[in-house]
Formats: sequence, C-alpha cells, structure tokens
Amino acid sequence: HLLRSAGVDAGLGGNGGGGIAPAASELALHRPPHAWWVLEMSSFQLGGTELFSPDMGVLTNLAPDHLDWYPDVASYFADKARMFRNGTPESRWVVNGDDPEALAMGRRAVGELHLFTASPPAPGRPQSGSGAHASAYVKDGVLTLRVPRVSGKEAPEEALVPREDLRLVGEQNVMNALAAALTARLAGAGPKEIREGLATFAPL
Repeated sequence: HLLRSAGVDAGLGGNGGGGIAPAASELALHRPPHAWWVLEMSSFQLGGTELFSPDMGVLTNLAPDHLDWYPDVASYFADKARMFRNGTPESRWVVNGDDPEALAMGRRAVGELHLFTASPPAPGRPQSGSGAHASAYVKDGVLTLRVPRVSGKEAPEEALVPREDLRLVGEQNVMNALAAALTARLAGAGPKEIREGLATFAPL
C-alpha cells in the first residue's frame, strides 16, 4: 500500500493466501514483472528455499511458534534465518531492534542493517552497534524516519504521522507501520507519500 501510494509499481505475493495474493511460486509467471514484489514468507516456505535472495528483507519479531511442527525453537528460528543466508553487501535488512533474537539474527547477516525501534536512539548515538542504523522510531508520539545517506552523512529526521492517526490497533501495529514505512523509504518512496499511505491504510 505504501509503495503504491508513492506511485511505485509493486505486486503482492507469498503467504498472504485466501485470495489476497498469489503464491510465491506463481510470481515468475507474471508478465510484465513488477518493479517490486512484496512477499510474505512463512518459515515453512523459507525452509524449502536454497537460492532465495531478497533485495530487502524484513524481520518483525521472533517468538516460539509452530512447535507442533518443529522439534524445538532453534529449528523454527533456523528456518526463519534462511531469509538472510544468501545476503550480499548490497542486501538491505529491516529488523526489530527491540527484539534481542531478531537483532542477533540481523547482525549475523551480510548486508546493510536498518533497525526500527519503539523509541529514538540516544542523542549523539544514531547507530545501534555493529553498524546497524536506528532508522525508524517513535519520537514524541510521532512515527519518524532517519535513513542514513549513501555518503555516510547523518540524514535529517523525517516526521511521518502521529501514532494516534494510524487506523491499526495495538502497539505491535505501530512497530509494523515503522517497519513498512522504513522499507518503503529504502525502496524509493518519499516521506510525503509514506505519510499519505499510513494515513489511508485500513485494516482488513
């Protein structure tokens, strides 16, 4: 929604299911291809991949799940980690900086690591260790971006929307909105269009 609000040609696929999106395996058949594909990849799908190498990958959180299928949490996390396995120096990763397990997984990946967090970094400390940029956060109640420039210079803050303006309920959706906004910004969407997209996005 945020990419499309910015006029970026984006398609949806993966684990959406229920008629919301095509299966990830069907996407190669689409003509013409979209400029970006936004895929939800489950641990079950990732577990069967060998060459999957996204230009950008997003990890919202890690918690014990699907233990009726996996023998233990470590096996479940290992399948989630396959998203990062074919990373290159050009890969970009958007990871929850408030989730210790997710942060550790992101820091082991090859590529550029960007973090979204519930609160801004301390003054004078725009980075969060290991070269990870704290690039999206809530500051004074406003969802905010600060995406480092290619030159390495510190970028200005970009205020997006007050958290109460989101139509989604719950703190987890504030974090989801930060992750989506940061990813869209890295993909080329401008802050004005991201603001409009966040304000107009409606829950299912």
